[in-house]
Amino acid sequence: MRAVEAARELGLPTIGLTGGKDSQLATLAEVTLRVPSTQTPRVQEIHALLIHSLCRGIEEELFPREGVPVLPPGKLVPPDRIDELARAIAPFRSVFTNGCFDVLHPGHVALLQDARATGDLLVLGLNTDESVRRLKGPSRPLHAFADRAAVLAALEAVDFVVGFGEDTPLELIRRLSPKVLVKGGDYTRDTIVGADWVETHGGEVKVFPLLGTHSTTRILQGHGSKQDA
Repeated sequence: MRAVEAARELGLPTIGLTGGKDSQLATLAEVTLRVPSTQTPRVQEIHALLIHSLCRGIEEELFPREGVPVLPPGKLVPPDRIDELARAIAPFRSVFTNGCFDVLHPGHVALLQDARATGDLLVLGLNTDESVRRLKGPSRPLHAFADRAAVLAALEAVDFVVGFGEDTPLELIRRLSPKVLVKGGDYTRDTIVGADWVETHGGEVKVFPLLGTHSTTRILQGHGSKQDA
């Protein structure tokens, strides 16, 4: 509390991060970001995500990455702005990958970092909830699209998140025309949707090896689920 009071005395803006319980901080800070939960681990996880997002926003405002297009209001690109995104990224070596990302694990993060390192920016195609249900079954997704998109957008490796409701990202790939198409080691060149299209339009396809034994299937089976990832 003393830190907030000191900041106010200096005329600095204040943002308070609170949980589900009433907090004096909420009455002192100019802006309060409240996590509606009384479970401390859950609150701390969301606070960490919020802090990361705030720091990323401040960093981009003060030290913008030269040449990387930034589309307000953030990384999540709505359907009606996909063509605008395509025009913005056209001059750059854009990288595209896709998936459901229902249970994010270290293997996913490593793949996204590897993908981002191959180009100027990374666009992630994310299956909508309806698309996930058709592909994985009625019990999926475990996490709604908005939650999955928010977590992925908080990763430094991801520049843009675009949802798609089809069973495959082929139409999205055609609209974005990425220079590089990336998938993990559980795919081969011949099983990657959009590989032919990207290569015939001057791009390239990369398959990165999986990190260890991390997989959504193993995670769900470990929690009693038989659903495939």
